[in-house]
Parts: sequence; C-alpha cells; structure tokens
Amino acid sequence: MLIAMTADANGQIFPLAFAIVNKETKEAWSWFLSGLGIHVIVGCIGVTYISDRAPGILRSFNDLVELHKPNAYHHFCLRHVKSNFLSNFPNK
Repeated sequence: MLIAMTADANGQIFPLAFAIVNKETKEAWSWFLSGLGIHVIVGCIGVTYISDRAPGILRSFNDLVELHKPNAYHHFCLRHVKSNFLSNFPNK
C-alpha cells in the first residue's frame, strides 16, 4: 500500500491519497507520484515530500523531472534515518 499524508493548518495529519499495489517498485511509485501531481497537487510549486529510503521511491524521484527543484523537494524521514543508523551501528 502506498500512502500520501498531509497536515492541515491545525497540524492534524490525515491521508491524502492511497493505492494498493503488488509491490513497492519504482514503477508503482512513479505511477502513484505522477497521479498525485496530476489529480491532487495540481499547480502547486515547492511541495515537500518526506519518505524513507526505499529504493523504489528514490529511483522514482530521480526519474520524474516534475519532482525536481523548484517544483518539489524530497527529504528523508528522521525516524527512519535514526532507525537505519541504529540498525547498522548498534551501541553507538
């Protein structure tokens, strides 16, 4: 399942869009992110995407020109960065 979340002006987080796919592949993420741009985030510039470092997401962001600066910005979720760091460097 692929999910796009957002926050409103009151800081409440809610799902914006979702898709059920067979696997989290580059093709699935590219389709999902393109659909967000066409149907949900129409005409918005400077949208920030925050994700984990899943290979499919990373390749999709690299390949989809509309997700490059200044149209969109891609950052990594710090919870996932911390979790990955602690997995790779225990007791540090």
